[in-house]
Amino acid sequence: MNDKTIATNMSKKLTPKQEKFCYKYIETGNASEVYRRSYDAENMKSETVNREAKKLIDNPKITTRIETL
Repeated sequence: MNDKTIATNMSKKLTPKQEKFCYKYIETGNASEVYRRSYDAENMKSETVNREAKKLIDNPKITTRIETL
Protein backbone atom coordinates (compact mmCIF):
# COMPACT_ATOMS: atom_id res chain seq x y z
CA MET A 1 0.00 0.00 0.00
CA ASN A 2 1.50 3.36 -0.97
CA ASP A 3 1.35 6.66 0.91
CA LYS A 4 -1.41 8.06 -1.30
CA THR A 5 -3.64 5.04 -0.65
CA ILE A 6 -3.03 5.32 3.10
CA ALA A 7 -3.84 9.04 3.04
CA THR A 8 -7.05 8.40 1.10
CA ASN A 9 -8.13 5.67 3.51
CA MET A 10 -7.40 7.88 6.52
CA SER A 11 -9.36 10.81 5.12
CA LYS A 12 -12.42 8.57 4.66
CA LYS A 13 -12.46 7.93 8.40
CA LEU A 14 -12.54 11.62 9.31
CA THR A 15 -15.49 13.97 9.20
CA PRO A 16 -15.22 16.92 6.81
CA LYS A 17 -14.58 19.22 9.78
CA GLN A 18 -11.84 16.95 11.10
CA GLU A 19 -10.23 16.84 7.66
CA LYS A 20 -10.37 20.65 7.46
CA PHE A 21 -8.85 20.83 10.94
CA CYS A 22 -5.90 18.70 9.81
CA TYR A 23 -5.10 20.83 6.77
CA LYS A 24 -5.46 24.11 8.65
CA TYR A 25 -3.37 22.79 11.54
CA ILE A 26 -0.51 22.10 9.15
CA GLU A 27 -0.77 25.68 7.87
CA THR A 28 -0.90 27.42 11.25
CA GLY A 29 0.37 25.01 13.90
CA ASN A 30 -2.19 26.47 16.32
CA ALA A 31 -4.84 23.94 17.27
CA SER A 32 -7.07 26.41 19.11
CA GLU A 33 -7.12 28.88 16.24
CA VAL A 34 -7.86 26.10 13.78
CA TYR A 35 -10.66 24.81 16.00
CA ARG A 36 -12.25 28.26 15.91
CA ARG A 37 -12.05 28.27 12.10
CA SER A 38 -13.28 24.71 11.60
CA TYR A 39 -16.04 24.43 14.18
CA ASP A 40 -18.87 26.61 15.46
CA ALA A 41 -16.97 28.11 18.38
CA GLU A 42 -18.23 31.69 18.27
CA ASN A 43 -19.96 31.48 21.66
CA MET A 44 -17.38 29.25 23.36
CA LYS A 45 -15.03 30.38 26.11
CA SER A 46 -11.32 30.27 25.29
CA GLU A 47 -10.81 27.47 27.81
CA THR A 48 -13.44 25.36 26.09
CA VAL A 49 -11.92 25.96 22.66
CA ASN A 50 -8.49 25.00 24.01
CA ARG A 51 -9.85 21.83 25.60
CA GLU A 52 -11.74 20.76 22.46
CA ALA A 53 -8.73 21.51 20.25
CA LYS A 54 -6.58 19.37 22.55
CA LYS A 55 -9.06 16.50 22.25
CA LEU A 56 -8.75 16.67 18.46
CA ILE A 57 -4.96 16.76 18.54
CA ASP A 58 -4.99 13.74 20.89
CA ASN A 59 -7.29 11.77 18.55
CA PRO A 60 -5.15 9.03 16.94
CA LYS A 61 -6.97 9.30 13.61
CA ILE A 62 -6.31 13.02 13.42
CA THR A 63 -2.70 12.67 14.55
CA THR A 64 -2.10 10.02 11.90
CA ARG A 65 -3.73 12.16 9.21
CA ILE A 66 -1.61 15.19 10.12
CA GLU A 67 1.54 13.06 10.03
CA THR A 68 0.52 11.66 6.64
CA LEU A 69 -0.07 15.12 5.19
